[in-house]
Amino acid sequence: MMKLCASVKITPEMLADEFWKMKSDEQAVFYQELFKLAGSQKLVLQGLEIREECKKLSSESIDGFQYLSSCSFQFFESFERKGMWG
Repeated sequence: MMKLCASVKITPEMLADEFWKMKSDEQAVFYQELFKLAGSQKLVLQGLEIREECKKLSSESIDGFQYLSSCSFQFFESFERKGMWG
């Protein structure tokens, strides 16, 4: 038996494409693993850095960041409080 190891650089475009192909339960596991790797404080700081980089890059990048992260969470949280979701 032969074992082959390779190193591949994953680009942001590749990661985005693979993330979007995942089902929502797989995406939830992704966020769980991200939290395990970084923890809450590092994720907050990284979120601030990402937001600043998005603002420099394009309106699409800041929109994507805000819609997926903060807007979705706040939207569904408000529906849950009203007993309209979950």
